[in-house]
Amino acid sequence: MVEPKLCRIGRLEVGGAPGERPALLIASMFHGKDKMLTSRRRGTFDRESAGQALRRLEELSEITGVPAMVAMVSNWEDEFRRYVEFHREHTDLPFACDVWLVKRRLACARVVAELGLQENFLYNSITPWDAKDVPLAEQVRELKELGIRHVVVQAFDEADTSAAGRIKSLDALMEEVAKGDFRSILVDTSCMSLPALSFSLEANRLIKERYGFPAGQATANGTYMWRKELTERLGEGHFPAADAAAEALSAFHHSDFIFSGPVVGQERVAVATAVAAVLSAGVRYQTTGMQPGPGHPLERLFPDFARQLVPVAV
Repeated sequence: MVEPKLCRIGRLEVGGAPGERPALLIASMFHGKDKMLTSRRRGTFDRESAGQALRRLEELSEITGVPAMVAMVSNWEDEFRRYVEFHREHTDLPFACDVWLVKRRLACARVVAELGLQENFLYNSITPWDAKDVPLAEQVRELKELGIRHVVVQAFDEADTSAAGRIKSLDALMEEVAKGDFRSILVDTSCMSLPALSFSLEANRLIKERYGFPAGQATANGTYMWRKELTERLGEGHFPAADAAAEALSAFHHSDFIFSGPVVGQERVAVATAVAAVLSAGVRYQTTGMQPGPGHPLERLFPDFARQLVPVAV
């Protein structure tokens, strides 16, 4: 087992020892059904609503102690530039791209480098499928040349969808990724459905033990894929409970970060993640005697309880 790695992306921290800090939430903006988006091709959107969403995300973090940032969905270089320029006008939070095609994703990285925002940018992501369009070595080399410091690596093996398969995928990818000298490597263990989330969570544990990297997944992929069927079975109004439950369980079980769905849904997700962090910190205290640090959800939401915790020898 290796020492858990703590990564700093802009002013946010992710990783470290289990229970030490809450999971980092990475919310989605400008996805296909985002009501703020008016034209993807032109990169136009409701600027007032987008600004309010960013401010509220920061408020939720301040109140709960759960760190958060946004991943901006984009298909076009000029579109992404508009989003990034808007983002930096409104907040100094780090941001990520959410772009499936590797050539377009690299174009986004070039925009970030041109604007000098590499320290605040999370490249999402290097995937096992990218090599069909751009050789992995070429992608890593360009990212290094652009000065990209923080990357997500997506681990998934189509022939072995178990947790062990995700480890095999990561092992193969790291042969080239390691050459990028990235300051932060976050591993996305590829949530492909809600029940398969369990495989991702177990893979997170194994990755922390093997590499020490912060590990997480897009829990929202699993919940939102189930949304229509859940609604058909039980009616409207049940999805928020399912989503909050999955996000909280993810945060409690070995997730250093979570791709947590649309920014408008972060009200419930931030609270669910804060509850998970409170309980996880309590478990850590009982097993290691370590107290949560300043700003932790336990300290912010339950200060009287937190003051009762004194360092103990275990």
